[in-house]
Amino acid sequence: METIIHAGRKRIPITSIPVKTNPITRESRLFKSMHQHVFRSAAAIVRRYTMHQPLRVFVIPAILLGIIGAGLYFRYLLFLVFNSAPVSDHIHSLILGTLLIILAGLLVVLGIIADLIKINRTFLEDALERLKRLEHDDK
Repeated sequence: METIIHAGRKRIPITSIPVKTNPITRESRLFKSMHQHVFRSAAAIVRRYTMHQPLRVFVIPAILLGIIGAGLYFRYLLFLVFNSAPVSDHIHSLILGTLLIILAGLLVVLGIIADLIKINRTFLEDALERLKRLEHDDK
């Protein structure tokens, strides 16, 4: 599955070839159940998507966390302005909002680092492909 995803990202044509299989004589030892197979396949797809689109994977949750954190700051501000209760009663909004905004910033930084790693990996793949072509042409 990972190979198919990688080939699709590089726009390499894929074809399907029918293969004859032996009749089933026992249960599969690769997966204990269909659920385990689906879970492992989904994990592989998420890993590959994160590898090819890291900035999107990290920035979208960062935006959501930032909006929620800003909303908690706004909630605290509303209580501060319109409520007669002590401000210290709603300090949890300020603390949680700060935590979510810090997490959002960390996710953005992690996304940038992952995107730079993706760019470096792409350059290395291209260089390796060119090197293989040069070696193949010399023979």
